[in-house]
Amino acid sequence: MSAMQRIIGLLMLLCCASFTMRQALAAEEIVYYHVNALGSPVAATDQSGQVMWREAYSPFGERIKYEDNGQNKLWFTGKPHDETTGLTYFGARWYDPVVGRFMAVDPVSFRENSIYSFNRYAYANNNPYKYVDPDGEVSIAVGAVVVVGLWVVSDIVLPSLGPQPAFDSGVVERAGFPIDAGIIKGTIGAARLGISLTRGLRGVPKGAGSSPHINPRDVANKTPGQIDALAKEKGLIPKGPNPQAGKGAYVDPATGNQRVLCHTNCADPHAHVNNPQGQRLDVNGNAVPPESPAAHLPVDYP
Repeated sequence: MSAMQRIIGLLMLLCCASFTMRQALAAEEIVYYHVNALGSPVAATDQSGQVMWREAYSPFGERIKYEDNGQNKLWFTGKPHDETTGLTYFGARWYDPVVGRFMAVDPVSFRENSIYSFNRYAYANNNPYKYVDPDGEVSIAVGAVVVVGLWVVSDIVLPSLGPQPAFDSGVVERAGFPIDAGIIKGTIGAARLGISLTRGLRGVPKGAGSSPHINPRDVANKTPGQIDALAKEKGLIPKGPNPQAGKGAYVDPATGNQRVLCHTNCADPHAHVNNPQGQRLDVNGNAVPPESPAAHLPVDYP
């Protein structure tokens, strides 16, 4: 083979490689994840700023919306969640967001400075809005996490990026969910590194129309199949892998709130009915505390 033939062959190989790389880059999808103060992803947007999905959580981390179509695996406080078992992996232990308890005893023994450590299965000192548990061992205050995160962004990330654009005060309204403005200021610069993107997030408006009336008596003592049929007849949207089996809920399209839940994956199968404001109801339609026995409606489940 002559030198010219080798050069031509090399050039053809380089052209093929370049074409393959261009195809790969063209097919690449950039996704920006947006988290709340706990570190839980609440939305994802593409590179044009369009919302791909949104998520919401119960206080102890149970997912509500299930709009991601299986695209994401990290959920409550940014931890891996297994849809098959319904458990979240915190490192030292597995956690059940439905009951708000860890599945194993705390590997860290009782601590004299924390009365909450008496309960070796409790999550976040039984106060999931104020505390998080980074690794399944010790709870820390959310404020400490936010302060450290803002310090890293403001003192390390932002200076490395150069001059930053002015803060857009309208981002909270466009986002469609509450985000602390101070946090947004810090995350604007971090977004350019792909850590988070907040500017230009466009919210998805909730559905028009009024919320349907759900009578708890129509849900009590029914089978999961009958409850499923009733919820759909009322116009509720099933969210989750299997709402009839306790993995998901029936959501009000007008408010985005959970309206009917069917928990058959526990020792005492039951259902819940919420009013349009998200308050739990007893069989007579009265608002009651979420964990009240009166809020547990019996279901016909073997």
